[in-house]
This record gives sequence, structure tokens and C-alpha cells, in this order.
Amino acid sequence: MMRPAAQQYVVTRPLYSEESFAQDHEKIYRHRKTMLDHIKQYFTYEAPVAPNPQIFQETAVEAFPIAIVGFAVAFSVAKVYSIKHDYTIDGNQELIAFGVSNIFGASFRSFAASTALSRSAVQESTGGKTQVAGLLSAVIVMIVTLAIGFLLELLPKSVLGAVIIVNLKGSLMQFREIPYLWRRDKADCVVWLASCIGALLLGLDLGLAAGLGVELISVILRTQFPRCSLLANIRGTDIYKDRKDYISIYEPEGVKIFRMPSPIFFANIEFFRNKLVEAVGFNPLRVLRKRNKAVRMIRKLLKKGKLQWTSVSI
Repeated sequence: MMRPAAQQYVVTRPLYSEESFAQDHEKIYRHRKTMLDHIKQYFTYEAPVAPNPQIFQETAVEAFPIAIVGFAVAFSVAKVYSIKHDYTIDGNQELIAFGVSNIFGASFRSFAASTALSRSAVQESTGGKTQVAGLLSAVIVMIVTLAIGFLLELLPKSVLGAVIIVNLKGSLMQFREIPYLWRRDKADCVVWLASCIGALLLGLDLGLAAGLGVELISVILRTQFPRCSLLANIRGTDIYKDRKDYISIYEPEGVKIFRMPSPIFFANIEFFRNKLVEAVGFNPLRVLRKRNKAVRMIRKLLKKGKLQWTSVSI
């Protein structure tokens, strides 16, 4: 007869005890306090300084792509919200504003100014529309950093990330528009996907460079192989549109209105000629050659006396 197995007990120790938590919390508190003390010393007035040429030589290569990426992100965000709220923006004005603000701020040793996508989304979702909202946001951030930042130090980063993701929900949901973009303009959809995937896999600077390269290729292909169309009149209006897009149209008999949305040059002249012949339905050069050949043949017969002119015909 087998004896029952003895009961076994395993005594485990918590992997993260209260003592270790308190020690880590104390280390984090001391580290953040040191950082806050270091930040506070910059909230004092400093006289402006002249640019240092040596710094230009050391940072020119890295600063150029950073400036391009910063402006591209800022202008893209501005473009999104200008479309959403129905107002226009000027890229040159935005570039000048960034340049002047950064030159002026650099004289006082400030950080380079750019656009924060998450903070812009939060401000837009809360109804901020003027520069006063940005000023209030900066004041609140300064107060939180210097005065009440210790109250938020125990919050996990996932909570802060959730706040940002919720406010970026509208931007993230733009992936649902990919089928619409593909139906609307396949070239623009390919550029959009290439820029997005490149930014995710290669980083923002290389991703934008990849998107720019795809866009240049797209422009070249659009210039050499544009979308040609035959225009027709929409009944009851003075508007002429592509006849493939409308049903109730009117085309004058014997008249073809051909449209090619691209300048004609040596790279697309053959494409233009083939599309024009396809739209008209015959090759005018062949008709002209046959006509000239027939005229020469008639003149020869007239000289030989085999044909005579009459008041009606030959």
C-alpha cells in the first residue's frame, strides 16, 4: 500500500517589496528634484548672445535635416487644421515665422520652436483658437513642471500616453480614408502610404525623405503620362467636364475638345500624339498623306489629258 505524498509548501518572496518600492521612489524623487532645480536656474533673465561660428560648423549637418523635418511637421499639422476649420495658410509666411522666432529665441539660449502634434491636438479638442490659448497652455505647463509636478510623478506613462492617443484619435483614424484616396487618386495614395510607412520604419527624417522621393517620381510620371480626357458640355450650363464622369452631356457634332493637364515637351510628345489620335478616332497625318497623294495623282492625269475639268467635278 502506497503512502500518500507529503504536502509540499513553497514560500515565495515578493519580487517587488514595499521596502524596494520606497527606495526606488526615493531615488526617483531625488533625481526629479535635481532636474527641477536644474530647470529653475534657466528661468532667469540672460543677456542676448551673438551666434558662435564654431557651433555652426559642428551642427550644420545635423541642423539642416532637423529644420526641414520640423517645418514639414509644423506645416502638415497646420494644413490639417486649416482644412478642418476652413481657413487658408501661407507656407512662406509659416517658414518666415519659424525662422524669425528661432533666430530671436536662440539669442536668449532658448530651445528651437516647432510644432507638438499631441499638444496641438489637445488644444484644438478643447476649443483653443487664438494665440492666447497657446500662452495659457505654456503657463500651465510651467506651473505643472515647477509646482505640482510631484503629484503626477506616480502616474504610469501609459496614462499619459492614453491622453495623447485619445486626442490624436482623429489623426489616427485617417487610415480609414485609404480606400477613398485610392479611388480618387492612386498616385497621391501611394505617396501617402510611402511617407507613412517610411516614417514608421525609418524614422521621421528618412521617412519624409522617402516620401519626397516617391513624390518626385510621381510628378515625373504624371508629367510624362498625364490623364487625358475628352470634354463635353453639361446640359444647361457653360461648364465642360470629362464626358466619362457625367451622363447628361452634349457634344457638338464634328467637334472634339481634347484636354491634357500637363505641358507638352519632348518627353511626352509621343504620348500626347497617341492619345489625341485615339480620342479623335483617326490619324490626321495619314489622312493628309492620302489626300496629298490623291492630289498629285489628279494633277498627273490632268497633264496627260486623261482627266478634264468640268463645272461640276473632274
